[in-house]
Amino acid sequence: MKKNRPAVMLSVLCNAADIERIEAVLFRETTTLGVRRWPVSRRKLDRRRHEVTTAWGPIDGVLALMPGHPPSFSPEFETCRRVAEERNLPLRTVVEAAQKAFDATNI
Repeated sequence: MKKNRPAVMLSVLCNAADIERIEAVLFRETTTLGVRRWPVSRRKLDRRRHEVTTAWGPIDGVLALMPGHPPSFSPEFETCRRVAEERNLPLRTVVEAAQKAFDATNI
């Protein structure tokens, strides 16, 4: 950071109504002498729940929908984690199987 000193950068996202309370925590609990802030907006894709079938059973997930583009599928982490633990599989194997099981042409 300044003058090549090592540092940690902490970022916080909060509602405008919570800014003063969050800043008070930062000043009280860290050694910072200042806080930079700016408004942030977020754009979200339309989404809906979707389930795919794998060799280990169904996996819940979310379809992201963008006009003019095929939908994309994101498997739910907790469902994949549970299946991986139950079947003694690497989490990555379950996530990849769920993504491969998704067929955008059937949506």
